[in-house]
Amino acid sequence: MKAISYREHQLLLAAIKRISMMGSCEELVPLIDNEQRSLIAHFQEYKSLLADLSVCIAAYETIHHRLKVEVLGPALRKARKQNMVSKSNDVKIF
Repeated sequence: MKAISYREHQLLLAAIKRISMMGSCEELVPLIDNEQRSLIAHFQEYKSLLADLSVCIAAYETIHHRLKVEVLGPALRKARKQNMVSKSNDVKIF
């Protein structure tokens, strides 16, 4: 999956504006306007989804860290102290 480039989006909108200002393609104006609105709407939806994904990733990373540091780490240390788990048998925590 490839990210949508903000720069390319802006360049395309600028090209649409230039074509519209030329007035040489009047028959294409309704099509161009419709496509431009669709393009802008999809880009806004993309930005919204990225923001949602960012929140989801941050929440996941918080849970991952808490589980690793506050739950699994102490449990493995306790098991080692009780000789229930040797270092070679430890589960590697990433």
